[in-house]
Amino acid sequence: MKSYSSQEGITIAQIILGLLKKITDLSLLSTNINSNVSSAKTYRNSIMSLSDILLPYYDKKMKEDYKKYEKDIKENSKKNCDKKLIKNEAEYCVKIIEISRRLFRDLNQLLNRNDYLKASVYGEDASDDNVVEDEDDDDEE
Repeated sequence: MKSYSSQEGITIAQIILGLLKKITDLSLLSTNINSNVSSAKTYRNSIMSLSDILLPYYDKKMKEDYKKYEKDIKENSKKNCDKKLIKNEAEYCVKIIEISRRLFRDLNQLLNRNDYLKASVYGEDASDDNVVEDEDDDDEE
């Protein structure tokens, strides 16, 4: 895999893993009931960064999911904003987080469909898909 950083040895997969961790951390802060516009937008923007990095790897399903995301974001803005002012901040934030979370899940499913991070998570020789069995399974007769 190509190195996409000025630091030698950092791969795009490592960058994606870093973003996944940061998005997960942000989700803990932004998904509570008292979310403000800033935290909701930060959460959305971090997911958009991941989306932008993965864009070349989008399959047909992900392209459809992303179109739905764009449509839902526009509808939320039309419903909750007047010009550039937010009419109902609480509803706006809840909807931004909900829509962004759906996109984040879709992006994770894309990564899974492509086994994109398999080598990064399990090592370079991740060709073996064996499942480790429970110790109790050996005792069964």
